[in-house]
Amino acid sequence: MWLYKTAKDIRGESRIPSFRSISNRTIWLERFIIATIICDIISIAIQSYLTLSGEYNLQLDPILRVITTFTSIITILAFIISLFWYYRASKNIHSFGAKQVWRPILSVIWWFIPPLNLYLPYDVTQQFWKASNPQTKLVIGNEWKDIASSNIIKLWWILFLSPLFGGLIFGLVYGVGLGLIPNDLEEESFMQSNRSLLVFSMVSIAFSVTSIISYIYFIKIIRLISTWQELKSGISI
Repeated sequence: MWLYKTAKDIRGESRIPSFRSISNRTIWLERFIIATIICDIISIAIQSYLTLSGEYNLQLDPILRVITTFTSIITILAFIISLFWYYRASKNIHSFGAKQVWRPILSVIWWFIPPLNLYLPYDVTQQFWKASNPQTKLVIGNEWKDIASSNIIKLWWILFLSPLFGGLIFGLVYGVGLGLIPNDLEEESFMQSNRSLLVFSMVSIAFSVTSIISYIYFIKIIRLISTWQELKSGISI
C-alpha cells in the first residue's frame, strides 16, 4: 500500500499537507478548455463546409491548418495546467485526512504510463470527488470508499477515451478494407476519391464533437471538486 502513502507518512512524520485553494487553477484550466472548445467548433464548421462543398484538399484551406495548430498548442497548455490542478487537488484531500488515496505525484504520473493511463487517472478523479465532498466525514480516513462513484466522471471518461478507441477501430477496419483492393493504383485512387475523403471528414467531425462534450463534463467536474474543497476546508477549520 506504499503507493497510497504520502512522503511524510513514509518518513514517519505526523504532519499533514496544508490546504491550498485550487480555485485559480480551476479558472485558468476552464479558460484554456473553453478556448479549445471554440477552436474545435471552428474546425468542425470549416470541415463541414468543405465536406458539403466537395473541397477536400486541406492545402486549399490554410485557415483550417492554422486553427488546428493553435488548437494543439492550447490543448497542450490546458493539459499542463491540469497536471498542476491534479497535484494540488491530491494534496488537498490528504490535508482533509483522506487515507488509502493516491499520492500527489502519482496522481500526475499515471497520465503518462500506458496502459495504466487508460484507467488510473479516472480512479484518481473519483477519489477527488468522494474525498472532497463536504458530506464525507473523514474520521478514520477511508470513509470516502463508502461513497458511490460519480456517474458524471464515468461519462466524462468514456467520452474522453472514445476518440482513441474509435480511431483505432476505424483505422483497423479501414486498413482491412484497403487490403482488399487489388492493386496499388486502385488503392491510391480510392484514398483520393470523394467517398474516401467524405468518410474521413465525417469520422473526424464525430470525434471532435465527442471531445467537446467530454470537455464540458470535465469543466463541470473540476468546478464542483474545487467548490467542495473550499467548503470542506472551511468545515475543517
